[in-house]
Amino acid sequence: MIKLTNYNTFQADVLSHGLEYAVRHSVDLGFDAVEFLDTCRMGDSILPTLGEAKDVKALLDRYGLGVSCYSVGVQLLCDDPTATEKALFAHIDFAAAIGSKLFHHTIVPVLTLPADAPSYEDVMQKILPYAEHIASYCTSRGLTCLYEPQGMYFNGIQGLKPFLAKMKQAGHRVGLCGDFGNSLFVDVAPDAIFDEFIGDIKHVHVKDYLVSDTEIDGKHTDFCSKGGRWIYEADMGEGSVKLDRCFDALRAVNYDGAVSFEFVADDETNKKAMQLVREKLGIL
Repeated sequence: MIKLTNYNTFQADVLSHGLEYAVRHSVDLGFDAVEFLDTCRMGDSILPTLGEAKDVKALLDRYGLGVSCYSVGVQLLCDDPTATEKALFAHIDFAAAIGSKLFHHTIVPVLTLPADAPSYEDVMQKILPYAEHIASYCTSRGLTCLYEPQGMYFNGIQGLKPFLAKMKQAGHRVGLCGDFGNSLFVDVAPDAIFDEFIGDIKHVHVKDYLVSDTEIDGKHTDFCSKGGRWIYEADMGEGSVKLDRCFDALRAVNYDGAVSFEFVADDETNKKAMQLVREKLGIL
């Protein structure tokens, strides 16, 4: 059964109002589950504020909320990847203790590359051992390790395919998070990602972006694609993403995982997005 999952709004609520408020708010909005997000690479780790895992699990159970995934934003191409790996192990332990079966982490999420940036092959060689350690630890704790199209290296079909192939060839229990927007940063349509990788998609992040060849008057964005196109955040259904194509790919394989809402929004916007997703997936 598909679970509609509160993701970024849940994390924002945890940081601003505490875990119990975030859980109650998720229930009030009509979500079935939550996805934990820890962007510790940006200095706002939520793990120390959550308390004991057993208490978090008890709170979620009291409100009837599942945990569809636990996500952490990290940079594996760094000065001390061993420390990053160790930090992820703590998150994996926590994720397992609160009942998540999926653990998602970023790899190299940079959105711009300088002229002297290392090659894809060099980056792969540097990060692969750490990615393998993390995936192995996930397996030891009963979780599947997920990746998503993101950044300038491991994004798009050409960026994801070699990495995923190496992880699978090594026997790791891995999969992909089907993301409705990230591949636009390397000028690849999200529906192309779904078409190529549908058999590996274990989890889904929904959102929408408006893409333009020129700047749009009155709108601000910090995002630009590899090919120089402007990328603006948009409400679900009001951007450039071919939502129907993505949802059709999911329906074609009878996808029954979670659909996680990757944006911070007010209640009305969240509810409109949930209604749209229900309609697209036929789960009214």
